[in-house]
Amino acid sequence: MSFHPTSRPPLGLSDKPGPDGFVPPPHWERSRAEFDAYNVGVAYSPDLPAAPAWWFGTAHEFWDRRYCLAYEAPPPGDCPIEQAIGWYVSHTLFMLPVHTTHQANPFLQSPAVHQPAGATHVSTNGDTGVPAIVDDPPHTRDDYDDIEDYAQYLRQSGFDLRDEHGKPVWVSIHGTGEQARLHRAINGDGKRQYQRTWEGYGQTQHLAGRDFTKLYNAVAFANCQGWVLNTFISISWSTVGITTDLLVEQAHRRFNERMRKWLLERGLPLAWVWVLERGNTYGLHSHIHVAVPKQHRRDFMQWAKKCVSHIPGRPLVNTEISKTVRFDCRSDRDVAGQWWRFPYYAKGVDPAVGFRDADDKHIWRLLNEVAGLTLKPQGLVKTKRAGVSRALDAKARRAFDAQYGLPPFALANGGKEPADLYTDEYLKWHDAQCILGTLNI
Repeated sequence: MSFHPTSRPPLGLSDKPGPDGFVPPPHWERSRAEFDAYNVGVAYSPDLPAAPAWWFGTAHEFWDRRYCLAYEAPPPGDCPIEQAIGWYVSHTLFMLPVHTTHQANPFLQSPAVHQPAGATHVSTNGDTGVPAIVDDPPHTRDDYDDIEDYAQYLRQSGFDLRDEHGKPVWVSIHGTGEQARLHRAINGDGKRQYQRTWEGYGQTQHLAGRDFTKLYNAVAFANCQGWVLNTFISISWSTVGITTDLLVEQAHRRFNERMRKWLLERGLPLAWVWVLERGNTYGLHSHIHVAVPKQHRRDFMQWAKKCVSHIPGRPLVNTEISKTVRFDCRSDRDVAGQWWRFPYYAKGVDPAVGFRDADDKHIWRLLNEVAGLTLKPQGLVKTKRAGVSRALDAKARRAFDAQYGLPPFALANGGKEPADLYTDEYLKWHDAQCILGTLNI
């Protein structure tokens, strides 16, 4: 096998070590996300060579992509792969230990590398070769007259910049020089590319505040149209062999689309909200809260079970302790039951989310306290976490408001406690409008 710097072979993850059993040492281990990040980085810049996939070691030991990108000169144009590895080891500008923080990623010192901001030295810990943490703050753009020097500093120091709230900050480096181009190759040409590469774009630990707002507004809007979400479905996809986030997302989407057709064929409202959660027992699973009139309830439950079974082509689990599909059904106008269920599937909200009091801007209120949520960590989810049917989304709500008007929703109008949010006022508003003859829905 030969190494050609100008070639662009597709990179894939290898579970096998390199020639002669070569495996990167522990302090080079990186995450799967950063393996993917290297692929993105190669795509950003045609000037950077691709590398064989097995250079990233085994499935549990990955090379940092910046290790593969940051070097002083290209290797020989055609040489055995073992020699290419040795060349990279000797010519690499820096390597990042896996255990370091985003605030200050130290690096293995070499004569060609700049010291991190304000640092006087970089020491290593014992025989591991892992550098000690550098506590000095990073430089800013104002510390450099030339943008090339700043770009080189950022790359070689290995800093993932963060703002005062700990959120990642994408630093734009404009310029045509070598360092600026290399910076963009690693970090992306824009904030969106940076997010996809370094922030685990599409991967979340919590429901965001906007997710909670979307869910709440959808349920309130359903009530304003006379629809109560009275049927709660939980689907444990892992019990039928669907386990990865991507496969769960696909199965969940297929179920929602088939449910939409089932409801539409019967002239029923297309009113539901959904959440994907990760549990310790069943992994990523679906919660769907939908409006199904009582006279259709039995047929719907039978159909839902058949639909879930048909998606993977496997029989459902239905024992006393484990069920693939579970239902919790209420009466058609049980608003209290509807809102009682709501905090359960909103329990994954980010505990830091809050807002300023509508009456006193100096008061900061946490969303979980206002909404009466018992928070429970849901782990990392690599798909969209929550959604609503099109009949309940923001576009439908704006169209309805323009034609009929809508009452103020408590979440956006000074609600300070659960009793303010979980109310039957929306359904009462609907009933009043029907009496007045202003609604025809």
